[in-house]
Amino acid sequence: MAGFLKGLGNILGAKKKQPLEFFFKLDDPYSYLLLQIAPPLARQFDLPIKFRICKSVPAEKGLPEVAARFFSVRDCRDMMQCYGLQFPDACRELDAQRNQIHSKHESDLLAMLAALPDDRRFVDPAIRLAYAYWHANEDSLLDLKDQLPSIDGAVVEKRLATDEKRLQQLGLKRASCLVWQDNAYWGVDQIESLANQLNQQFPQKEINIARLLQKKILLSKSVYPDPDAPQLTCYHDISSPWSFLVIRELLQIAEQYGLRLDIRLVESIESTPDPKGPAARQLMHSLKLATQRRGSNILRIPEISDSLTTQLCALAQLARQQDRLPEFLVATGTHLFNSKDKVGNKKSLLNLCRYGGLGPEAIDIAGSINSRQELDKSCQALAKLGLWRAPAFSFGSFSTQGEGRLQLLEFEIVRLLRNRQLASQRASRTGILVEEQAF
Repeated sequence: MAGFLKGLGNILGAKKKQPLEFFFKLDDPYSYLLLQIAPPLARQFDLPIKFRICKSVPAEKGLPEVAARFFSVRDCRDMMQCYGLQFPDACRELDAQRNQIHSKHESDLLAMLAALPDDRRFVDPAIRLAYAYWHANEDSLLDLKDQLPSIDGAVVEKRLATDEKRLQQLGLKRASCLVWQDNAYWGVDQIESLANQLNQQFPQKEINIARLLQKKILLSKSVYPDPDAPQLTCYHDISSPWSFLVIRELLQIAEQYGLRLDIRLVESIESTPDPKGPAARQLMHSLKLATQRRGSNILRIPEISDSLTTQLCALAQLARQQDRLPEFLVATGTHLFNSKDKVGNKKSLLNLCRYGGLGPEAIDIAGSINSRQELDKSCQALAKLGLWRAPAFSFGSFSTQGEGRLQLLEFEIVRLLRNRQLASQRASRTGILVEEQAF
């Protein structure tokens, strides 16, 4: 009998689903957007959900905190339009009021979060709390405070310590992510990848991701560039796998919408994690998800010295002079992240020049090119946009950053082209219609 009960316990244990962990931070706009997605996703796959709360995490060394804050709010407004999620229209104008509420009621806000259940019951009060906070509605916050159970500071600190310890164990530096099987999925960018992973484990007849995100699909036929075509600017870090992952697709977008593509080389403000630590594992997991989305591959993340970066940037400038920059950047990314060649020696650089459309004399010619001046100029232009990470993109008045923002970029390209009536003018010349379809 004991053996039977043990076997039954093993069977039941095997079928028990691991919870979907949601790391929530009230003053992070990405948490507010994710709060609208995580609960229906968990319901779709009948997963238990674990609600974890976080305080403000110290900014990463070198990261411009004010710029990061400003960008995150702007980015969430753009994402709201692209994905059909809810975010206050007057968000920037409410910043001062929200900051005042946060400083005045910080301990109360943390106590309210800590008072929420850590399971699915947190959803309704958490949405009400986040809505009131992001709309700077102090009266609603105080009403909600009266409705929640009162807890003392010691309980709040214990809950925070437990949840932030879990965040550190996973090698994560910030909240606003979902974690399943110890792998992190950030914001709304990787929600489709997470759903696909869950669908492999718990097959569904249909994955209603489009319904979850209310994603807008943009359809367009190819149009051809002319000298007066609008300019799409890409800020590309030659030593970043994230920049390499988007370069081919970016070239296709520029060709598809008839845009002039201006590629500027920059250096990102990003720290390299300890290769043996949990942060490196999360980085490789995120890269794996990105490669699956892009249909590409990353075989390695080599150590790239400053001197090699300078040399590659000089070669890239030479490639620009010969109108071979996109071809050279694709070859460089392939050499760094997808080949078995030793990085940086003369033989591998000669191979790179050959595949990148440059002759063997390019190495000697590039030695006389000062690439630092162009890098500094492009980095300053990137900073003026309030951005700091490559790949980054700007088109008209719109700008954004990150590998996961190509769909948002395409959404804005179509919208801005329509506003300028350029798309309709080209359509009349070529007989091609640009159309938009929403699920």
